[in-house]
Amino acid sequence: MPQGAWKNLERQMLRLVSKHLQADDFDGGPKCSIGGYQIDAYGVFAKTALIFECKTGRRVNLKQAVDRLSAARGIIRREIRHLHGKHIRYFRFVIVVGRTEDIAKHRRRMPKDIVVWTPKYFHSVKSLAKAINRRALPYILKELHFKDLREAMAMPRAKIRLPALRVKHSSNQHKEGVHLHIFCSG
Repeated sequence: MPQGAWKNLERQMLRLVSKHLQADDFDGGPKCSIGGYQIDAYGVFAKTALIFECKTGRRVNLKQAVDRLSAARGIIRREIRHLHGKHIRYFRFVIVVGRTEDIAKHRRRMPKDIVVWTPKYFHSVKSLAKAINRRALPYILKELHFKDLREAMAMPRAKIRLPALRVKHSSNQHKEGVHLHIFCSG
């Protein structure tokens, strides 16, 4: 992937957390350094911080990138808590890499709070967030292996409701039609 395309991807990461997901607070870019580690984008959502890192170049060693980020995790957590409040309890680190063959090889050995995405998957997540804004956050958190979304988003128990919408779909083959119930988060 050309250097210009990666710079564009880095800008899209910042746009994802700032505009589409409407983070409570965010930062990123070439001048954003936390504990000596350059961060492409991060967003704070209630008790959760999502940190995005874009690895450029054709010769990116995924194992080295994960090891380097693993070593810096504690410092990054401490600095984000210092900047944005001690209430932040959950962190997920997302590395977007261009070489997909490395992902499967290293996935089992990665810490559970570090997730690797391909640019294609990142773009699909960004498209969802662009379409439905912050309502995409529960889906993204679930994809990042959060077990308790309510706790991660600091929502009271009564706040999450899933209404069912009834949709009638008919075709020439089915004269009566099919009734679908779609559950939406509101």
